[in-house]
Amino acid sequence: MKRVFIFLTLLGMMSGMMYAQSISKKSYRAEIIAKGGYYLSSGTPSGSIEAMLAARKFGCYASSCTVMLTDDKQLVVVLGAERLKIEKNMTVEQLKKNGFWVMPVEEYFVKYTGGQKSQAPQPSALRIVGDNVLSVNENGDMDEKLNAKMRLVLNVHASDSRRQMEMIGLLKKLVRVHGLSEKVDFASTDLELCRLLAENFQKSRVTYMQGDLSPKAISKRAGEIGCQYDYETLRDNPNWFKEAKALKMPVWVGDVHNKLEVKEMLEKGVNGFLTENVALVSAWAERKPLVKLMSFNIRMSGMSEYDGVNAWKNRKEAVVRMFKEQNPDVVGVQEMLPDQQSFLRKELREYNMVGLGRDDGQKEGECMGIFYKTDRFALKDSGTFWLSQTPEIASMGWDAACKRTVTYVKLKDMQSGKSFYYFNTHLDHVGVIARQESVKLIAEKIREIVGDTNSVFVLGGDMNSPVYDRIFTPIVGAPTPDRKNTSDFAISKVSNAARTEANNGALMKICRSNAWQRDNSITYNGYGKDKASQIDHLFSSIPTENLVFKTLKKDYGVPYISDHYPIILIFSLK
Repeated sequence: MKRVFIFLTLLGMMSGMMYAQSISKKSYRAEIIAKGGYYLSSGTPSGSIEAMLAARKFGCYASSCTVMLTDDKQLVVVLGAERLKIEKNMTVEQLKKNGFWVMPVEEYFVKYTGGQKSQAPQPSALRIVGDNVLSVNENGDMDEKLNAKMRLVLNVHASDSRRQMEMIGLLKKLVRVHGLSEKVDFASTDLELCRLLAENFQKSRVTYMQGDLSPKAISKRAGEIGCQYDYETLRDNPNWFKEAKALKMPVWVGDVHNKLEVKEMLEKGVNGFLTENVALVSAWAERKPLVKLMSFNIRMSGMSEYDGVNAWKNRKEAVVRMFKEQNPDVVGVQEMLPDQQSFLRKELREYNMVGLGRDDGQKEGECMGIFYKTDRFALKDSGTFWLSQTPEIASMGWDAACKRTVTYVKLKDMQSGKSFYYFNTHLDHVGVIARQESVKLIAEKIREIVGDTNSVFVLGGDMNSPVYDRIFTPIVGAPTPDRKNTSDFAISKVSNAARTEANNGALMKICRSNAWQRDNSITYNGYGKDKASQIDHLFSSIPTENLVFKTLKKDYGVPYISDHYPIILIFSLK
């Protein structure tokens, strides 16, 4: 009996340890702080309430905004501070003249806590960054209380040391009045200011952001506050992690660039990441299986007389450089002729290629080739069909000027075991009926080939039509009056807009509108000679989580690598 009791006791202890370990593993989750809110998703300035809303809905632990006491003694939140440099002593008017948006901290807190409405700055006062026009909602108010699930980090801008206590006094009053005492954290690049903040806000985390001192040095001068470093600093000072753990000081990491860096930091026990790149860093931290997919109209060879300096022979090395630098997992190429296929197969040895010539179903004519990385994917299925009334044989459809095809693959990710389909096509450039009927046929074929429309599948290519053309109704559902207002398409981790489109008879959603980070750039450049337009698109199945959609307009050694820019989608297989 005694032996049984001892055995049961040991078993209970072991079970308890295993349970504790499992709880520990489940509870450890790197905290993501959205630097300036998730403004890359919201399309508004960094630090704006709209950017905070996007970050909260994405599930961020916290978002940061920049606070300063101006030279004319105004306590303000400075929007757009991640992109421009703030001088130490500036008035409100000087900030505005230098391209910043400013909002009184009191007004900001009212909006943050879902209080009274406040006047939103007019769109005309905003800047244009790249292809994104920064804008705000017309009434400027939010329906939801942002502070319900997300902390607010006030990045307090170092001002004249003589005014630091004045600034802290104003912050203390406003934090208390708006009930944020246990919901606001602080950060600064000024260590003395960090010490004062820690003394005056004992319920808040305070983080030193300069990243130039060891945890021991920080602790000696400001107490056991948090410390933030970039990846390179922690790589070069590996003992700083041990120091921070010994002192029980949290460590935050900024400027991580890939999943390997995130993985390394997680293994060291980092508390979290401060990043503008919220979608990717969050996905890397959660170890999601991501796929980087590219669609690229390569522009056929054999057009030297027309293309001149942009002929294939002058572009092909730059195309390879683009492939090597971007390192996509899967690429769908349009207009690829046999000589181009032979060249790319030789240069891109890490990829296998699937595709048939559209003229004879073998090698002749343009090919809708799909390249995929052989060290990551196993080919489970593939095929080609023609966009015509007889899709099984090489044929021209309706009023088309050319034979048109769709090449598809089913790829299994050998890392995660997950599979997805990719359909690559090029709709006719002349036949209006052909484009319309081709989309109908593609929708039918996708349902037939994929079977489960709740799985992950992507359609892409040169569509020779704007994305809101009614020809895409069989894919994205009937158009709605507000379809062009895409600001609400990225408001949930797997977009609410996806559910709206699903109810609208949609098979797929528009990746350009649904990705968390996206641009709205033109894709056909015409070598700078023809009228530019946006005719290359990617669509994904309704449940697919699209993290990034971007248009590659970089110079890879020649002005244009094609008369089309490549487009990229990064999505999750989870």
